[in-house]
Amino acid sequence: MSQQPDLIIGDLVIPVRARTTVRQSYEPLGGVARFRLSDGTLVQQTHWRRLRTLIQGTGWVPPGLDLLDYDSPVIIDCINPRSVWTPATAVVIPGAVRPDADLVVHAVLGTDDYVQTEAVLDAGTATITPVPDAQQYLLRWYPRLTCYLDRPEDALDAAGADWDWQLTAEEI
Repeated sequence: MSQQPDLIIGDLVIPVRARTTVRQSYEPLGGVARFRLSDGTLVQQTHWRRLRTLIQGTGWVPPGLDLLDYDSPVIIDCINPRSVWTPATAVVIPGAVRPDADLVVHAVLGTDDYVQTEAVLDAGTATITPVPDAQQYLLRWYPRLTCYLDRPEDALDAAGADWDWQLTAEEI
C-alpha cells in the first residue's frame, strides 16, 4: 500500500505530533424514506446520500483547529480510505478523490493470493490494469470531502502531556 497521506482540513495540514494516534470514521447519511403501499409492499425512495465523518486524534501538541472556518464549507482530505470489491476493471468512484493520494488496487487470484496492480482515475472512473486469472479486485481510494465542520472538542492530559481532540463534519 502507498504511504499514508497527511490529514488536511482546509489549508491546515495536521502536524504529525498532533496526531500520534488518529482515527477517522464515516457514517452514511441519506434522504431515504420507506413506506408501504396499500398491499403491504415496502417501497424505498432515496433522494440523496452523503457522509458524516468523525476524526479523533491524540498528540504531543495541540492540532491548531481554532482558526478553521466553521461557517463555510471546508475541504477535508481524508486519511481513511474507502473501498470496493469488484470483478470489473472499470469502477465509477462515488464522490471526489484526493488528487495527492494514489489509488490502491489488489487483484485476488485465489483464497489468499493478492497481487498489487495499477489503476488510472479519469473523470471519476477508475480503470484497473487487468491481471490474468484475477477473480476480483479490491480498489481503495482516499476521499476528498467538502463539509461543514462542528467546532472541535479537545482536552489536555497534563500529567501525560497529551492533547486529545475530535472533529465532526458533514458533507454538503
